Amino acid sequence: MRRCKNTSVTLGLGVLVLVMSGCSNPTVEIAADYPGFNSIKELTAVADFVVEVEIGESYFDVLLPTYEGEDPELNPLAGTDQKVPDSDSGEGAVPITVFKATVVASYLGGPAVGKTLEIQQLGGEAEGKRVVASDVRSLVEGERVLLFLDEYADAPAAILGGDAGLFVPADEGSFVSAAATEKQLTVSVDDLLER
Repeated sequence: MRRCKNTSVTLGLGVLVLVMSGCSNPTVEIAADYPGFNSIKELTAVADFVVEVEIGESYFDVLLPTYEGEDPELNPLAGTDQKVPDSDSGEGAVPITVFKATVVASYLGGPAVGKTLEIQQLGGEAEGKRVVASDVRSLVEGERVLLFLDEYADAPAAILGGDAGLFVPADEGSFVSAAATEKQLTVSVDDLLER
């Protein structure tokens, strides 16, 4: 378990909605309230780095809030009389899947080509149940994608906006957003090289 201040995943998600898929099915579906992005310029302005990667193997983990400070985005108990749960209880844990990814091209900061980084996505396993993020496209081992990422000192990098910062190959030399939005963003390698 990782204890971190990763606001984009732990608490910046807004309210997680847990819905049981059925009593006999040990799958829990969750949804998160991610920020939206209307342009490549917006994504680039917020991203710590932009890289093209090949997705490798994955493992399940959880993120735990730190319960420090008065900012409700960092501390879900801020402003309440509730006591901080025992650190071993796992209360407040957010299940994630961590993917190892090899950098194929680096367009804005980030690791050098050939380096491996870890990327987190909401969903994984918790209490013996499979946890699936209903509103996020999952990464797939072996695929090559372009990612706009947030970097954290105490947790794996996170894709901006759930999957708003996840782009899949389209035409030769261009990528299209994997996010299910009305306006589907596209970006070319040439555009990225100009930034």
